[in-house]
Amino acid sequence: MMKYILWVLLLSLLVFSCSKQKAEEEENIKLIKKGKEISQKSTVVLQKTLKYALKKGGVKNALDVCNSSALELTKSLEKEYDVEIKRKSHRNRNKINKVNKTEDSLINDYIKLIKKREEMKPKIIRANGEVTYYSPIITGNACLQCHGQPMKDIEKENFRYIKSLYPNDLATGFKEGNLRGVWSIKFNSKNK
Repeated sequence: MMKYILWVLLLSLLVFSCSKQKAEEEENIKLIKKGKEISQKSTVVLQKTLKYALKKGGVKNALDVCNSSALELTKSLEKEYDVEIKRKSHRNRNKINKVNKTEDSLINDYIKLIKKREEMKPKIIRANGEVTYYSPIITGNACLQCHGQPMKDIEKENFRYIKSLYPNDLATGFKEGNLRGVWSIKFNSKNK
């Protein structure tokens, strides 16, 4: 009789565990879809703003706009979607974009996938009761004016200006197609 009860409890635990895992997988699919929507909209907003700034006043103007407005732009999207949006990088320009251990590991995994020419997929990471969406940010050709090779892609005058705005800048030396960093979108418990 005791063996029977143990088997029933074990089977019940297994069924519960599988259904919980399936529910989490289904929730991850929804969160990845929502994260893609938010990261794509954030990318478009930032690109449009910087493109306009470049057209209006060149690289220095774009740097000024990025320095003063990039966080405000993402803050407005945070309010719209009720999430926390960050651009994190292993080679950050602004110290608030420095990666933590989890993000550093994720970036290293993405870099390995790029080297192998394999697909980089967005990820949901659950830690400490928080749920965060991550997706790669790839360096495009237009990015090189501020994030490329100094004295090659970045003019000397603009490189000096970058250093004046960000004395501890690590965000140059990228080539087109390099991983620039990741979008980090932390979901609030009520919008999961």
